[in-house]
Amino acid sequence: MKILNWRTNMGRIAWGVLFLLLAGGLGVFARPAMAEDEASKQFKVDFGVGWDGCYRPGEWTPVDIGITSSLKDPMGGTLTLEAGQDSMTRMTITHPIVLTSKVRLHVPLVTKLAFGANNADVSIRDDAGKTRWAYSYDLWSSTNTAKPAQSVQGNEMLIGVVGRMSFHLAQLPDFASTAENPTGQVWVKDKPISSLPWDWTGYAALDLLILNNPDWDAINPVQAEALGQWVSNGGRLLIVVGSTGLPANNPLIQSLPVRMGLRKTVTVTSLNSGSGHGTIKCESKDVLVHEMTLIPPIGWSMQTIAPAQLAAGPVGFGRVGVLAMDPSPLTDVSQADSAALWTHWIRLAMSNSPRTIQHVPGGYNHD
Repeated sequence: MKILNWRTNMGRIAWGVLFLLLAGGLGVFARPAMAEDEASKQFKVDFGVGWDGCYRPGEWTPVDIGITSSLKDPMGGTLTLEAGQDSMTRMTITHPIVLTSKVRLHVPLVTKLAFGANNADVSIRDDAGKTRWAYSYDLWSSTNTAKPAQSVQGNEMLIGVVGRMSFHLAQLPDFASTAENPTGQVWVKDKPISSLPWDWTGYAALDLLILNNPDWDAINPVQAEALGQWVSNGGRLLIVVGSTGLPANNPLIQSLPVRMGLRKTVTVTSLNSGSGHGTIKCESKDVLVHEMTLIPPIGWSMQTIAPAQLAAGPVGFGRVGVLAMDPSPLTDVSQADSAALWTHWIRLAMSNSPRTIQHVPGGYNHD
């Protein structure tokens, strides 16, 4: 019995040595794995989901991916995004890419994410189909995403902002709720122009988009077309006109029955916030105001909201409001009063919308 055990053990050792030799010769062990790790370090990938992390479960939401490589030669291939769109299925999106050394490539995608989706898998493959880089992003962690994911529920309101978060716009959620449900939270999330969706479905989760004196020249034609399609398909948009006015060559602006006239500086000491909050007093400040006229349209109206005007009306199945004033110089107006004004302007722009906003003078309870 001892001899049998000795021979058996020797046989196992011999086979083990043979396996080690073969494994080393075939490149199965650590060195190739290290080489694979080194190859993956040639790619730096930035990942962000939704509107500063906010998304509506089961609805289209934007995903921003930026890729920078240290490859010696340009590489063609594909970028793949895979994530759970509901409790049963995962959506896979594949996008062609061409990478050039040290040149950042921005890839704007749209996908659907389930409520409580844990991760999103991103991979880069070359033209031969070989995986060159792969990573599973934890959507609820801030360590590997631009912002942790935040699901927006059906009784809540999501407002996107492009341009400046001025006049206490970032604090609007502290003094507002949805009009349909006093407990419905209002989310206000900004997005840089460079990350604006290239497909209109990237705006689908928004209840309202505010273009607050953006750099119109930085919006490329594809983004401008996507914005126009979203509005035509039912989107709600509020445009705050700043010092540069409105661009005549923008297709979205061309579809509006408004014409901007002379701009002038007006000294403001009070603002009209609508019947609910009345007149708001403020420190005397100079504000830039634009003259605005309407080309006779069906369903459009103009309201004077001293010292400026706000025009609003339908565009396709959507609705657009144009505020011909930049309120940002009025820095002494309190957060609560600014929220009352934003609420008034938003309600005018969003008339007859499924979800709208109301002012909460005493402050919204986020607990």
